[in-house]
Amino acid sequence: MSIRSRWFLVAAGMMSAVLIVGAACGGGKSSADKTATAGAGGAKTAVTGTAADQAPADQQKITIQLGEPEFYDPHRSNFEQDIGVERMLFRGLYNLTDDGKGGVKVVPERAASEPTIAGNVYTVKLKPGLKWSDGKALTAADFVYGFQRECDKKVASPYQYILGAGLGELKGCDELFTVKDDAQIQALTDALGVKAIDDTTIQFTLNKPVATFTTIWSLWATFPSRKDVIEKFGDKWTDPANIVVNGPFTLKEVVAKDHATLIPNPNWAGKKPALQQITIKFIDDLSAAFKAFQTGELQQTEINATDATVAKADSALKSSVLIVPSARITTLEVQMKDPVLGANGGTPDAVKKAANIRLALSRAIDRQALVDAVYDGVHAPADYWVVKGLKGFQGNGPFEKIIGFDKAAAQKALADAGFPNGQGLPTLKLLYRDSPQRRNEGDFLVKTFKDNLGVKLETEFVDSKTRSKRFN
Repeated sequence: MSIRSRWFLVAAGMMSAVLIVGAACGGGKSSADKTATAGAGGAKTAVTGTAADQAPADQQKITIQLGEPEFYDPHRSNFEQDIGVERMLFRGLYNLTDDGKGGVKVVPERAASEPTIAGNVYTVKLKPGLKWSDGKALTAADFVYGFQRECDKKVASPYQYILGAGLGELKGCDELFTVKDDAQIQALTDALGVKAIDDTTIQFTLNKPVATFTTIWSLWATFPSRKDVIEKFGDKWTDPANIVVNGPFTLKEVVAKDHATLIPNPNWAGKKPALQQITIKFIDDLSAAFKAFQTGELQQTEINATDATVAKADSALKSSVLIVPSARITTLEVQMKDPVLGANGGTPDAVKKAANIRLALSRAIDRQALVDAVYDGVHAPADYWVVKGLKGFQGNGPFEKIIGFDKAAAQKALADAGFPNGQGLPTLKLLYRDSPQRRNEGDFLVKTFKDNLGVKLETEFVDSKTRSKRFN
């Protein structure tokens, strides 16, 4: 098992992100003009615009914290340290943003407006005058190519499923992703339900109408791509010397195991960033990042919820603490190829038993106790699948009715699976990104599963890039 921000076996909801933000280098107070942005695993805060107390433009350089990305390619990414950077480098048709009410809302980003809908056909117009960072026009064909990559089995995107049956419903995407005969790839690519009608018009054909279309089309898996650049440089197309982007920043430098540097995209067609440089230090340990903020090495970092209490009690720091909404639910994700937990390809009875084991693990977790004990009550326990404020949220749907802490129901599910009191169940292993708070969470789950189910759990802690590679 692995823990991550995604939508599988729900362990705990994280509706907020705790950040501590200081002034840009060069002196002066923090800018009063901050815009919080939210995305599934995306960046939480951006500093934009100008203010009278900002330092001069050439001093608008900050250093922030993030884990080390495995990829800078949105169609290969599935962890927040990748996506947080990619949302600064790329933008899609729609975006998730703070609604000012403690939640999130979907707004047009590179799209000019909401889609025009005629049955299963959705038509999206682009804003005029869009460009890539090299000055070339950003066209509907670039978005089409992005969707083709997302559905391409050779790219093997871990988030292709959001465009497939049951979610995005993009016609032909599942068929292209699972094709066995490579000779059929081109025909299936041509038949994919996304077409460029002209340079600024994209037409999507779905299997059936999708109420959450703009929400799904706001995710990184739907970002555009430049076919000529990728065909020229292959896997090295995201190297700083080669990459071409359509977001507010571009990638200047990457130093493995240390940092990445972003600078403004000169051809960004939107509100120009006030920041002239963002240095992203690769730091997994949020407590260490908090110390680096206190010494001035960092000007922004996500911090542990427990550190937020310390910071808010410090007269010099309390005004720098921001708790912002994030369209994110943190989950325990199970390896579905595991013969015990997943039983993929097994008999119907084996599949049912495996489902009962997963259900038992989920129902054994007291999410409120977890939030209180590990996160100082900052986050919200989630017994729902879709973040509140987004289309598709159900407070009491069929899924939600069986998710939530219930020790007796958890024990019954495990017994129904053939492992009463955990007897005969192999020791489970849980992979984490290493940090003190994650270790505390691991300790909480080890005790939870032992006390409530008699199940043994072992935890393993690695750096963020290793965790991504191991998971993938």
